[in-house]
Amino acid sequence: LRMHFVDAGPADAPVVLLLHGEPTWSYLYRKVIPVLVAAGLRAIAPDHIGFGRSDKLSEPSDYSYARHIDWISAFVAALDLRDVLLGEGLSRRVVDAVISVPRDRFVPRHQRFRAWEDHAMSIGHGQTISQPTVVAVMTEAAAVGPGDRVLDVGTGSGYQAAVLAACGATVHSIERIPALADDARARLAGLGLEVDVTCGDGATGHAEHAPYDAIVVAAATPTVPPAL
Repeated sequence: LRMHFVDAGPADAPVVLLLHGEPTWSYLYRKVIPVLVAAGLRAIAPDHIGFGRSDKLSEPSDYSYARHIDWISAFVAALDLRDVLLGEGLSRRVVDAVISVPRDRFVPRHQRFRAWEDHAMSIGHGQTISQPTVVAVMTEAAAVGPGDRVLDVGTGSGYQAAVLAACGATVHSIERIPALADDARARLAGLGLEVDVTCGDGATGHAEHAPYDAIVVAAATPTVPPAL
């Protein structure tokens, strides 16, 4: 079976693979692809089998979830795609915010060449910066927009706070490790992002600026702290 796809941007650039949660076609991403390419990324968007310019099967029973997974897996293997950033059901607002924030500024200098690889990376003090897709999905789930007040629990490198701020939100971020809080505060200010970074225990909330339109937590906890 032939699967048609759009492949735009430099061949050696970090890859963004645009996949929706349901089988669909590349036309869905017609406004997102130029933004990604303008940011120096390679955007790939397939027409799933049965959609767009890809082949169609004559029997409806031939379309199954298992076969859909097999087709996409074969597609990724055929193009030898590795360490891709998945654009799955993200709004243009979030995509624009993610690509506007220079992620390489939030990882250790010796790791900057790997900044856009889609996995968590150590930032010291036993902490990590979340992978790009996690930050994007959490930002999408928070549904924040210009003027919203957001509490970001677990500042870490400041990357999640930066993406939220890039969405136009007023961000108050709290971090329990002083060195990380200080570094994130300086980093965000250096990028011109107005984020209020406080050193403290996020489990107790941050009542000074409450209530919040959204609370984003990048920390492990067995239960949701009552203060949040």
